[in-house]
Amino acid sequence: MSPETSKNVTRNYEMSPETSKNVTKNYEMSQETETNVLRNEEMSQEIEINVLRNEEMSQENDMEFSEEDLQVPLLAPELNKRERYKKNKRQQGIVGLIRSNSKITVEELAEKLDVNERTIHRDMEELKQIVEHVGPTKGGYWRIKT
Repeated sequence: MSPETSKNVTRNYEMSPETSKNVTKNYEMSQETETNVLRNEEMSQEIEINVLRNEEMSQENDMEFSEEDLQVPLLAPELNKRERYKKNKRQQGIVGLIRSNSKITVEELAEKLDVNERTIHRDMEELKQIVEHVGPTKGGYWRIKT
């Protein structure tokens, strides 16, 4: 055997334990990757379930408004277009809900529109030219001015 071949054999022998360590690390990492893939699949299924739940909840919260409700002129000039649109939709929702149930409470309005009761109170303040509350706070009813 030539001296150079002997050096290469010695180097290969020295690298063999290092290679063995690398193979072990690769195997461990492979198992971790497999575990992560399984976790990702589980999370993906959970996300799918959550998306379906969100769609169901969204459908529950979808409200139909009559053409008349949607024609109620509402102004919110201090807001940007997107916020103004949301606010107008919410206020139109308030008018529509009151049309369908004049004895609806602020609490019920807030729940159905998925907002805070304080938001309903603020909206009602802006809607006072369109909607008024008649009677006592508890037991009264809403009337839409025409």
